[in-house]
Amino acid sequence: MMKKTCSRMLLLAAALALLFALSGCAQRTADDVRSVPQETQQPEAYAPAENEDTDAEQRGESQVVRKMCAVTAEELRDVDVLGGGDLDTAALAAALNGAEDKVVSAEDAAALGFEEGMMNSSCWCLWISVDPAHETGVWRAEEQRFSICCGLPENIVSVELRPCGGSVLVQDETLYALVRHSGDYPENVDEAAYAQAKEFIDARMEQALEEMRENPMEGTGCELTLLEKVLNYPANEKETLELYRCRYAVTVAHPERDGMAGGRYLDSALRVQDGYHWAGHLGLFYLDGELKEIKWYDAETLGDGIAANDGWLREWAKQELDATQLGD
Repeated sequence: MMKKTCSRMLLLAAALALLFALSGCAQRTADDVRSVPQETQQPEAYAPAENEDTDAEQRGESQVVRKMCAVTAEELRDVDVLGGGDLDTAALAAALNGAEDKVVSAEDAAALGFEEGMMNSSCWCLWISVDPAHETGVWRAEEQRFSICCGLPENIVSVELRPCGGSVLVQDETLYALVRHSGDYPENVDEAAYAQAKEFIDARMEQALEEMRENPMEGTGCELTLLEKVLNYPANEKETLELYRCRYAVTVAHPERDGMAGGRYLDSALRVQDGYHWAGHLGLFYLDGELKEIKWYDAETLGDGIAANDGWLREWAKQELDATQLGD
């Protein structure tokens, strides 16, 4: 009996020893695993799924379309137009309102020759605030506004609504014509005044043409487009200053080439206009009815919108006559 008890105790001790040994091995294995340097797990950079990009683009397009359909002429305020033309906002609002069914895909527009690029997509542009909080002449990045542009491919117009960034392409003859002609102005040449100042005016036009001959667009000719009397100021019985609004444009062989710098733009007839150097005012100074002197005043000296009934303009004319000293 004693021997059986001892045997049982020995077996129990052996089992306990084996159990402790196995436990220690497991602990060491876990410690070893924890002690091995593990690679730092970096969170994966967010990459929007393709359908997310598509959804965002579609949301932007939807905002543009909704605004086009709902905009009124009264909301189209402070229109910024290259060339300073007189835009018919009622006609523009009507064209935008009816453009929803004329939206085309980039692929369809490309088939008609439209692609991104200065001459191809944005020869003519309008920038128009549609923000109720807009202040005339003050443009804020956060305010809602249309950017409406077209290029040489006819009847394709890009309409973008900022700052949401959504844009659509519209195929519409009426909208295209409004944007393309937005910078045009009534052309009127006073032939009698031109005859008096022909040599002076022709010299300026020849200089402009010579410059454009070296341009990628290749100037071919120069046309006087505007010579219109603004003021006839008699300071006294002898001295008179006649002031004319004056513009000229250069015809080119390759309007599709981008060769324009600041202040220059294509008019709807594909002539190059320059709002700074080829647009200004011409002063004809007479003494006893005889032309004595001709002066050119650029856009910085006299703005394009001056009128004869502006009191400051008559005062300016008096000072110019005094400074010219025709009677000396």
